[in-house]
Amino acid sequence: MRPVRIYALPRSLDADGIAAAQTLAGAEAVALDGALVVGGVAVIERSDSDSSGRPYSLIGQVVTIASVGNDSGVTFTVVGKDQDRQSQTVSVTGANAGTATATGYWSEVSSVTSDGATAADITVGITAVFCTPTIPLDFYASAGNALGVIIQTTATVTVQHTFDEINKQVWKDGYAWTAINGNWLDNDAAALVGATTSQDGNYEFIPNATRMKCTSWTAGTVEYCVNTNRAA
Repeated sequence: MRPVRIYALPRSLDADGIAAAQTLAGAEAVALDGALVVGGVAVIERSDSDSSGRPYSLIGQVVTIASVGNDSGVTFTVVGKDQDRQSQTVSVTGANAGTATATGYWSEVSSVTSDGATAADITVGITAVFCTPTIPLDFYASAGNALGVIIQTTATVTVQHTFDEINKQVWKDGYAWTAINGNWLDNDAAALVGATTSQDGNYEFIPNATRMKCTSWTAGTVEYCVNTNRAA
């Protein structure tokens, strides 16, 4: 495979970037009216570039639903796309005067609905926590993979991998692989788990795919570089 270089800059935390404060009277759709919404869809992935013209790569970020009152008896359904631009639907139990988090990572949100009335206002937004797309690896390669994480300023990241058959789209039992239901394992190298500075490493024995997740971000870009080596 060709070298892959993810150049990531998440959007900053925006608690109402998907939906501004509103109280729901019953089972209904949340009005998507936040700053991230374009044409009725909350666009979380970036389409801009840095000052040199280098475009930022596709990533997915975490979606949150904040409740002023007790919404622990309300279930919200979030529909959109993940960090691989695959369709994704997640159910979220509301919080009691707090914030609930939708499972997975999101590049866009097309709808949020509730199964009942909310106690008071809710908002829907994003955090700066993010994940790169799934990067397939050439496990037939005769040598390993070189990995590199480049942290420009303040972030905490972990490199992960999976042995799932990610390219088998639909199994005989109807199961379809997506990143959210993948079996992800942290890298064996401690330096690539919870890294706060630039690090490198490798896969001597190659898994099926890899990704990098960022669990904390303050500022600056984060890069994930993957090179497959082949023996002469």
